[in-house]
Amino acid sequence: MESLLYHHPMYNTTRRSSDSDVAGSHWPWGSMFWLGTLSSGSAATRIYHRRAYGALGLLVLAVAIGIAMDTFLGTGTSRWLAGIGTPLAFAYISWSFYRYVHELDELAQRLQFEAVLIAFLFVVLGGIVLFSVSIFTGWVAHPVWVLLAEPVRGVGLIVAARRYR
Repeated sequence: MESLLYHHPMYNTTRRSSDSDVAGSHWPWGSMFWLGTLSSGSAATRIYHRRAYGALGLLVLAVAIGIAMDTFLGTGTSRWLAGIGTPLAFAYISWSFYRYVHELDELAQRLQFEAVLIAFLFVVLGGIVLFSVSIFTGWVAHPVWVLLAEPVRGVGLIVAARRYR
């Protein structure tokens, strides 16, 4: 009867050291930082990685073909392929990420949401700073700086996950 009346929280009994954040945790820190995903073994994660790497691979191949055509034929193909291929590739990766997040459980979705929010705020703040620098110096920031948001999302994922050891 006592077990019905009192809730006994579950403790991580495999944890040996109370001073280590990672020792008792089962979070995949490398996958979280480098890939922005919570695991590398689930089917949803593998599908997302395949789609993202496939899109990036096709983009690199298209730009390489464009550069080769520019070099040998003197056409402006690389600009067109990069200009059209880049937004299409990243739109496909974004759609794949959206699908991936919807396959996760509620906690994982919350962690991904917090990580995306941190990355979004970083991009907005970085854009404002780069805009201000360009006004004072005349330097024009290249949009490739937005790609720095991905490691920030990985760090945001690690920061959010540390609360749920």
